[in-house]
Formats: sequence, structure tokens, C-alpha cells
Amino acid sequence: MSRKCCEIGLQFIFLISLVEIRGQWTSWSSCSKSCDVGTQIRTKISDGSTTQEEQFCNLQYCPDLRVRCTGRYCHEFDGMADCISNVCICKVGRYSYPYDYSRYYNKYNCYPEVGNCIIRQSPPFALAQVQSLKYGYMLRGCVANDNPDYEVHVIGIYGNPFSGYDVVIHQRGEVTKPIVLVLSSYEATYWWIDTSVHIHSVIYGSTREYPSKPINFVDGSKCGASNIVKWEGFGSADGSDTGGGNTVKVLLDIERVYGPVTSFSGVYTLYSPRIIKLEVGGNPLQKSPINGFKYNGTVQCELVTPKYSVVTSTRPTTTLSDKETKEEEGSSSSIVIIIPIVTVVLVSVFVCLVIMCCVYKRDKSSRYISTWQTNSSPRPAPQTRSYPIYEISDRNGTSLFNTDLSTTQITPQVNSIVRPTSAMSTDEGLSGDENPVLTLADPPPSYSSIVPDTPEPRTKSPSNKPFPDTTSHEQYHNSPEPPPPSYSSYMQQERL
Repeated sequence: MSRKCCEIGLQFIFLISLVEIRGQWTSWSSCSKSCDVGTQIRTKISDGSTTQEEQFCNLQYCPDLRVRCTGRYCHEFDGMADCISNVCICKVGRYSYPYDYSRYYNKYNCYPEVGNCIIRQSPPFALAQVQSLKYGYMLRGCVANDNPDYEVHVIGIYGNPFSGYDVVIHQRGEVTKPIVLVLSSYEATYWWIDTSVHIHSVIYGSTREYPSKPINFVDGSKCGASNIVKWEGFGSADGSDTGGGNTVKVLLDIERVYGPVTSFSGVYTLYSPRIIKLEVGGNPLQKSPINGFKYNGTVQCELVTPKYSVVTSTRPTTTLSDKETKEEEGSSSSIVIIIPIVTVVLVSVFVCLVIMCCVYKRDKSSRYISTWQTNSSPRPAPQTRSYPIYEISDRNGTSLFNTDLSTTQITPQVNSIVRPTSAMSTDEGLSGDENPVLTLADPPPSYSSIVPDTPEPRTKSPSNKPFPDTTSHEQYHNSPEPPPPSYSSYMQQERL
């Protein structure tokens, strides 16, 4: 009896479990790959039919994904990687002053990785679809599902200032969270939005200055946006920062305000038609079926007039999480403690320098005064300057007058000459009376006072030989020449 009761109880429990299982999704199966994008499946049984869903999992890169290189430099990634141990090591974000963003880039392929948003090239899970890709341009994107408050979708392009881009938003599933659409570009461009679901906020920003009214809703758009926010200093994000761009900075700024991003879709540029199709709602990781998503739920939205606002800071004031609040409080308290300490230290150093300067100047002045007192001596009395006294006399030696030239200006007579008192040796052939003699202390006389006006004829040659008699010129020239010397006299002179 007891055994039969137990069997009936077990059957009852099994039937109840079948009723509960019917109409409910089973848990997800294990991922097909441990890394590099796998898939997993869950099942739902309802009214004798079985429905399956498939989603992406393990979106991170495998650790053995490396680019080999030789030498010192790595020629991949636009020169933004170094060749270390024959492997390219990314260095993007290492020199982004004042913040170091290098830890937000994949070490081996330089793609941004912010939280669960791991950007890949041409990902199979991308929520945005583009058709006009040319010249090797690729779509880069990421998908995550870890934001409990908002559904944040980021679209980044280089931009085109001469034409706009169309963003068409479709609903793939039920929308349970406010949708935030972020539009980033390098060049200022126009955005034309056509949405079938209401958007909570549209945020736009660029490196270049935006034109007037860059956000527009097409006439056939079913819904609109409640807020349109211009984020100044936002930067551009196209998914690859090796050739320039601030994808990591944009994702971090958005995460700080609205939480982790749900999807990112970036491309350098698009050609005609410039249309970006974005899917929102439902499970962002769910794999799209062959025929695409068809949402049959009711959509209720109204075209409202959006509120325009401008954010001037790259980090606007928002409600932070408890962890961020504690970090902010800890950093602010540490700053409050450090500032007075640094101030006291600087003031102490300044006071010490002032005291040292004063002591140095006092010692220097005291040494100078003592040295001047020991080495100083009375100045000698100024010496009177003496002037020479000249004795002026005539040709006969008679003194005219004696006076000091320092006090009296003398005008000598025309025929007077300066004659010294002491005698000097006279030239040969000249008399002593006609040659003035100077003392060693007196200045030399002028040439005219010494040489007479009419010189006497010279009676002797400079060699003290008498001049020949020039009275008879012919007799002088016609006189017989002396005979030449004999050989014996010539040899005798040679021996001497």
C-alpha cells in the first residue's frame, strides 16, 4: 500500500513539472567555443511545438591570436605597435595625455575593449547593418547585455560635411529600457533619423564644430526623441584608433553617464546610399533568424518636441554608483589632507631661504667692512705740478726776461732766439757764438733759430779733401793720367 502511494506521488510531481516546463524557456546550453565568438541554444515547448533561440557567447579574443613580426618595428596597425620577441605589441593609448588608455586596447590587435564591449571587425553579431562599403572599409562593432538601466547604442563614423547620413531604427523585440542613441563623428555632418520606437535621448558630438540643427527626424518617422543633447569635446569614434580617433574615450564617457553600452557600430565612411539600419529591443545577443526579426507587439509613441541641451564637460555631473561615489569621496578627502601639508612645506622652505639669504648678505657686508678698515691708508696729498722755466735771450746772449710760462703768456720777439745757459760742443766749421747750446732739461730750439739765413760757402768736402780748382775746367780734364802700377808693386800690395 505504501509503495503504491509513493508511485502515485511521483507521477503527480512529474506531471506538475511538465506543466511548468511547457511554455517556459529552458536554460542556455554551454557555449560552443571557449573564445572567439561561440553560440548557445535554449528551448521552449508550447502547445506541442518546440521553439529554439540561439545567442552569441564568449565574444572575447583567444589569447593565442598574435601577429608575428621580425626586427624592431611592427609594420602592422599603422605603426602603432612595437615588435617585441617577434610579436606585435600594441601601444595605442599609451601616450594619450593626461590619461593612459592603453589598458583598454587589445594587446595584440589594437582594437578597443571597454568592459564587455569587445570591438571586432565585421562581427556576425552586429546590430547595425550597412550596404555601401567600398575600397576595403569594414564595419567594426561590439554587443553587450549588462546595462540594467538603459539600452545604449553608439554609431561612429568619420563624417561628411557635405552630405548627411540616414539612421533607420527597427524594433527586434520588446523594449523594456529607455533607448539612448549616441552619434559620433569627426567631421560635422547631418543626421536624419527614422525610428519606429521612441528614443529617450539623442546625443551627438564631433571633433569639428557642428552646423546648426544637425539632428533631424524625417517626415515619415513614427516616433521621435524626448531629448537632444550636444556633447562638446566628445571626440570621434569609428572603432579603430590606430589612425586617429577616441573610441575608448567616447565609450568611457558614455559608460560614466548612462552605464555600459549595449552596442557599438563604427565605420570610416559610407558611399551612396548612406544608410545605417539599427535593431533595438529584445535580447541584443540573440542571433538573428534567417528571415530576420518580426516584432508583433504594440508600439505606442508620439512625436514630441525634443528638449535641446548642451553638455560642456566631457564628464558631466550625474548620479554615480556607490563604488564610484566612495572613490570620489576617498580621492577628495586625500586631496583635502594633502593640500595643507604641501602648503606648510612650501612656506617652511620659503622662510628658510629668506633667512639664509639675510645671513649671507650680513656676513658678506661685515667681511667687506673689516677688509676695508685693515687695508685702508691715508691718501697722499696732491702734488703741485711744476712747469719748466725758459731763459729767453737775443743773439748776443742778453737775457730778455725770466718768467713762469704757467702764469704768463709770452710773445717772443722776431729776432730773438732761445739760448740755453750751458754750453754744448759746436759743429766743425761753425763758431760757438752763432750756434746756441741747449741744456738737457730744456726743449730743443727751432731749426730757424740755429741755422743762419745765409749759409757760408763750404771750403772742404765731407771727406776733408780740398775741392779741385775749378777755375780752369779744361786744364783739369786735360791733365795727364798717372801711369799704371808695375807688376812688382801690384804683387807687393796683394801680399800686404
